[in-house]
Amino acid sequence: DKAIRDRLGSVKVTADLRARLDRIENDNDKDPQKRARIRLRVKGEGIVNKDIKGVFRLATGGTSDITSTNESFEDNFSLDPFSVDQAYLDWSPVDSNGISEWGLKAGKFTPNWESTLISFDGDTNVEGLGWNFFRTDDHWRVNLAQLVPETAGFYLVNQVGYRDLFTEGLDAYATYHYMDEEAFYLTRDQVTKDSKNFNSALKNQLVLTDFADDSTFSQWE
Repeated sequence: DKAIRDRLGSVKVTADLRARLDRIENDNDKDPQKRARIRLRVKGEGIVNKDIKGVFRLATGGTSDITSTNESFEDNFSLDPFSVDQAYLDWSPVDSNGISEWGLKAGKFTPNWESTLISFDGDTNVEGLGWNFFRTDDHWRVNLAQLVPETAGFYLVNQVGYRDLFTEGLDAYATYHYMDEEAFYLTRDQVTKDSKNFNSALKNQLVLTDFADDSTFSQWE
């Protein structure tokens, strides 16, 4: 109501709730499994000035569920975890015509480069700095994301793309991913030497082994 809006001021709060029942078919003759799941997300967006806004989002899901905010009803009525899903500042200067040609994000946010579900999980929120540059008149778009994971390593993504190539709705992007050794995974040797260190890491971090150069990983998309 009006009293709540007046107290929040420039902060806009929205929320969404989803409940579903999964039916999981088995390869054998056993009966299908059923799994009840729920997702709750609460998002706040505050306007600092015409160019800067702050955004946060809280969501169900614990630290062991970095690619999903769905919670299953399987913990005997205990409390389900509620964590920080997003938290970032968005600086997007607007010119005299009301057009923003570049933007800078800092914090934990949705990936700022164009991707598909084949190349990057859409439920994963990245951390660090993300810079976007695009011009509305010639359709060029450039994305640069410097991501800083929990460890000392880093993950760097560069992307150049062109929207509406030849015809409306056809976009083309070239993306370069670079990940150093300590960014998201531990080598098998590290796991063997220090199992405590491995157990303290997220359960679904990658463990990569078979690289000609085990210090870096890069890929064009």
